[in-house]
Amino acid sequence: MRLVETTYWSIYIIFILALAYIILPSTTTVATSQISNQTIKIAIIDTGYTILEGRNLKLCSTGHYDFSTKTPYVGLSIGNHGTKVGSIIADELKAYDYCAIIYKVQTAEGIPPGNITKALRLALKQHVAAVNISLTGPEQDVDELAALSALTASGTRVFIAAGNEGTNLDNNCNTYPACYTIKNIEVIGAIDPTRHIRASYSNYGKRRITQWYSGDTYLDGEEDHGTSFASPRALSRYIRDLR
Repeated sequence: MRLVETTYWSIYIIFILALAYIILPSTTTVATSQISNQTIKIAIIDTGYTILEGRNLKLCSTGHYDFSTKTPYVGLSIGNHGTKVGSIIADELKAYDYCAIIYKVQTAEGIPPGNITKALRLALKQHVAAVNISLTGPEQDVDELAALSALTASGTRVFIAAGNEGTNLDNNCNTYPACYTIKNIEVIGAIDPTRHIRASYSNYGKRRITQWYSGDTYLDGEEDHGTSFASPRALSRYIRDLR
């Protein structure tokens, strides 16, 4: 009797497993489709952002923070650095459904210790898909490393400028946050788009640099160069590939 009951139960279990195999793929497809139809949120940690006619980022309605005024708004860019970074993303993602959150970490005195860390923590709460950091400093920070590790562990991809000292980071890595060894970060070097070789100013290193993009940018007739402007191109490519 026990053998017969075991056989019946075995057949029943096999039937349920087979039915689940048929149903689950379509359920997974629906979930993936729903995710792909959502607006993708990105974050830019920089000097702020100034709206430009014809090259405007698609800004998220909430989530921004201006550390210079300690207010939850898009802070106007100090200089044009953050605006240049944002304009590259605006150009690259014109046809895509995304929105950007701006964290203005620079104040009139520079970028105080801890502001990037706080911005990383805010980005984690916003569940952004990707973050761009086109900023560098000579010293590592334990809290910054912890915040970056937590953010990347959540699945967020972080794109970081390699720096403009022309240094081999494999031999002498003292540019942060580019020199942190963490999964899910991309360290972006700059190439000279006219000659398709490394730009002379760009930091480099086979073990450290993960991607290369043009570091040239033009804004209101002003030409500029730097790994700062290669990084947002890498982020934009990542967002396009998500679609």
